[in-house]
Amino acid sequence: MTTQLRLTAHRERPTPADALLAQLRTRGVELWIDAGRVRHRAPTGAMTMSMLLALKDAEAAVLATLARDAANVATEHDVKGAGRGHPV
Repeated sequence: MTTQLRLTAHRERPTPADALLAQLRTRGVELWIDAGRVRHRAPTGAMTMSMLLALKDAEAAVLATLARDAANVATEHDVKGAGRGHPV
């Protein structure tokens, strides 16, 4: 049980990719995965050149974070739908 708690705490610790994604999202940037690549849409002027470079440099970590977040959303949806005629 202690090992499980340690692993859970480790997974919930924000990563540099989490921080970058949070910064971009606060500026209205939408991010998604398309054909194994990170894609984005941003309001005019929302992303600086340094943000674009940071996104490119951290693409692998951002992909992993976006995939993890998508899996978490799917899991939360399944749990919330349990008992109301939705498959778990």
